[in-house]
Amino acid sequence: MFLLSNFFQALLILSDNKKVSKFILFIFILACSLLSIFPASSQKTSRIKRIGKRSWHCNEPSIAFNPLNQLQILIATNTNHLFCSKNGGRNFRHQKVQSSFGIYGDPVLKYGLNGECFFVHLSRNPEKNWPEWFDCIVVQKSTDHGISWNDGAAIGLNGKMHDKPWIHIDEEINSPYKGSIYISWTQFDKYN
Repeated sequence: MFLLSNFFQALLILSDNKKVSKFILFIFILACSLLSIFPASSQKTSRIKRIGKRSWHCNEPSIAFNPLNQLQILIATNTNHLFCSKNGGRNFRHQKVQSSFGIYGDPVLKYGLNGECFFVHLSRNPEKNWPEWFDCIVVQKSTDHGISWNDGAAIGLNGKMHDKPWIHIDEEINSPYKGSIYISWTQFDKYN
C-alpha cells in the first residue's frame, strides 16, 4: 500500500494538467478502496495442523517434499521422530527411526532425483561420554517414502564432536555431478 501511495504521489507531482491529476487521484482512491474491501479474498490463508494426538516434544524439524509426488511429505524432528504423509499433509503416520550407529538429533531430510529419501543426523555412540558420543554423522536411505530405512552409513568418524549436518543433492541438468550427494557439518576439535 505504501509503494502504491508513493507511485500515485509521484504521478500527481509530474502531472501539470489538473484533469489528469484528478483522474490519477480518482484511480488511487479506487485502488485503495478495492484493496481495503477485498484483502482476504486475494490472499490464501494457512492452516496450522497438529499432526499427532499427543505432544512428542519435537523440535528442530526438517521437512521434505517428494519431487516426483508432491503429496508425499516427510517431517523429521529431534531426536528420531519421523512423520510421513501420502496425502499432502491431511494425515501423518508417526514412527521412530533406528540405526545401529545411534540417532541423536539434528535431523535433515532430502529427496533424491529418483524419489528416494535421505535422512542425515547425529550419531550417539553409547560407549563414549558427552560430547565425544557425537563421533560421526549418519546418512540413512529410504526407497519407500519413509516406511523403512536402511541402517545407514557413518561419515566423519574420527572421535571429534560433530554438530548440525546438512545435505545437498546436485540437481543441475547439465552437471557432470548430477545426483551427487554432499553432506556438511560443524566439527568441534575441542568443546567448551
